[in-house]
Amino acid sequence: MRSDVIRWAGISALLFAVALVVGFVVSAASGADLYNEDVAEMLASIDDGGGAFVFSSVWGMFAPILLLPLVLGLFYAHRDEDRPWAVLASTFLLVGAVLFILAQGVLVVLSGLGSDYVEASGATQTAILRDGDAFQTLFQLFNGIAFEGLAIGILITGILMLRATFFHRLLAGFSVLVGIVGLPVFLWFIFLPGVLIWLLAIGGTMWWKSREVAGSAPASA
Repeated sequence: MRSDVIRWAGISALLFAVALVVGFVVSAASGADLYNEDVAEMLASIDDGGGAFVFSSVWGMFAPILLLPLVLGLFYAHRDEDRPWAVLASTFLLVGAVLFILAQGVLVVLSGLGSDYVEASGATQTAILRDGDAFQTLFQLFNGIAFEGLAIGILITGILMLRATFFHRLLAGFSVLVGIVGLPVFLWFIFLPGVLIWLLAIGGTMWWKSREVAGSAPASA
């Protein structure tokens, strides 16, 4: 069973990396400027993004579900005495995933506001701008805390990986580095590529190592 859990954890990490790339590419193609301080321009850019923006937002709501098998597999990969710390790391990773899902849900709401804004006028448009400002702030809050949760979870995981024999020390050290880089939110442009590389590396390692775990398991009589 342990080998199956670790194998599916590796596969889910690889799929999550692919899902993130797809989401980032489609979101960038939509041209939506979510951090524009001019709310009117932000809503207009979301409306211009059309279906691409809606797709990337909905896609982003479901992609983090792939983290669940990965978190479970990481728990099994650590030493028994490190399991309490593994639970802590898993908690931060899951909190980050949940907040990322909520942030993407806010984007779905903003897509509706963007459409309403370009069709409205007068007092209605002013009210939509007020709502748009509130939801933009909410998105940035959820997204920022989600990054922090993922960074802390990856950092703790990396430290535990240094103590485990399951992972190569280079991968463990890289995990610690990615976690540290993710702590300052303004380094997101370095953190995100680091997370993608981390997912690919840890996914491939867990998938490959699961075969060794299966091979070393005692055969049933």
